[in-house]
Amino acid sequence: MNIGPIEFSSEEDIIKLKCTNVDLKIQDLESLAYKMLDHNDIPQLLPINFNKKNHQVNIEYNKKGYISLSEYLEKNTIEYSRFYEISLAIINAIKSAPNYLLNKEKFILDQSKIYLGKLMSDVRILYVPINEYDSKENVEISFKRLMFDLLKNVKDISNSNFITLTEFLKDDNFTLDNFRKLLVDVSQGINTITNSYIDENEKVDYKTVKELPAPSRKEKLYSSLIAAILIAIIWSQLPTGTDLQLAIAFLLTVGVLALLYVYFKVWRPGVEKIEVKKKTKPKKQKNVEPSIDLSPLDSKAEQIREKDFDSFYFNTEIEASVEPKELKSEVTENETEQSLVETEDSFVLSDKTTLLDDEEELKRNVKMNTLSESYGNLYVGESRITLQNDFELIGRERLEQMVSKEFPTVSNKHLEVKNEENNIFVRDLGSSNGTKKNGESIKPLTFYKLSDGDELTLGNTLVVFKVDVM
Repeated sequence: MNIGPIEFSSEEDIIKLKCTNVDLKIQDLESLAYKMLDHNDIPQLLPINFNKKNHQVNIEYNKKGYISLSEYLEKNTIEYSRFYEISLAIINAIKSAPNYLLNKEKFILDQSKIYLGKLMSDVRILYVPINEYDSKENVEISFKRLMFDLLKNVKDISNSNFITLTEFLKDDNFTLDNFRKLLVDVSQGINTITNSYIDENEKVDYKTVKELPAPSRKEKLYSSLIAAILIAIIWSQLPTGTDLQLAIAFLLTVGVLALLYVYFKVWRPGVEKIEVKKKTKPKKQKNVEPSIDLSPLDSKAEQIREKDFDSFYFNTEIEASVEPKELKSEVTENETEQSLVETEDSFVLSDKTTLLDDEEELKRNVKMNTLSESYGNLYVGESRITLQNDFELIGRERLEQMVSKEFPTVSNKHLEVKNEENNIFVRDLGSSNGTKKNGESIKPLTFYKLSDGDELTLGNTLVVFKVDVM
């Protein structure tokens, strides 16, 4: 039986749960959860007490020593490290709910119902062990709403990281595990701007050098064992009673290690050197401004911060400013509106892919109905994918249509190619086997700039980008 709406009231260190319409009875509680919570202190949950009288029960939570997240935010700005701990604690509570016979949909993920202790990792949330009651939304939407609101309060996060995390909340690839992985990635580079729209070619150069291929695992093992045996013989058989004898033993040891290095890096019988690309940092020029234009990032981050969660996530509003000048010359206002209506169903994505924001989606709708000129090609061997739309999706199915063979290591929705004012960017869409750019792995859901001749490796499939437009 649905008992209707519930509400909470606070009295000093106690939070009381009340049912608006009826008195709460034992039979209204989740049987297994009630027994578990009545006899155990569950990690990440605010301690709960059941005051039973006759057949009625009052539920109380003990918040002594804790402050609500909403109160904390009124007095403090939040750093990413604190946001990170709060997020992980909530994710762990939701993921571990079945282990404690709890229903994840019964967590209250509201800033006023999340409590922080003195330790950064001490985060407690409320659980409502009632069979049925009026709930506003499911736990996943509540979690996303909480993360979005918190991210807008994080003071030491770069705009690129802010955009990456908030956009992932409405991504089809979103899961709690994927979001946790993304949080970890961001935490490892919180003070950098390496997560979005990075022109790596302006940061590093590549030069071709000749060097020996790496020895096999067996060669490494055998040569290292031989070197260890020789060093053991030197120190066990040679006398080391005087300083001269000790110096000789030391020099012989260095000689063995030098021979091992030569075998690994300089010369091996019957092995020829091969050409490889090496990264080199370009010389820094004085008084030269960075060539990365951060204004699009700043503008986009500001647009997201001005929105509330509903308008951001459910697209309940489209800003009037979304009228790109280059599109006005291609279609009239009525034609744009008509094309948006005609293509509305085409953007209900049936597979996992990354959603675009309102402005990007509008551009994409118009551009896909009025194809632009080619701005480049992707080559797989001799076969070519011509890039025409501002948004291009590269995956297994498209490659197999182009080349008459299978691509088992390429995901169905593997890579996104984006044209932004003739600047070409790519990002991996959380593919199973990942993507490499010029031999270096790229982070999922992160834009990297492409230049003519760049090599992309999708799983183990080599794709080359060229600007030889037709």
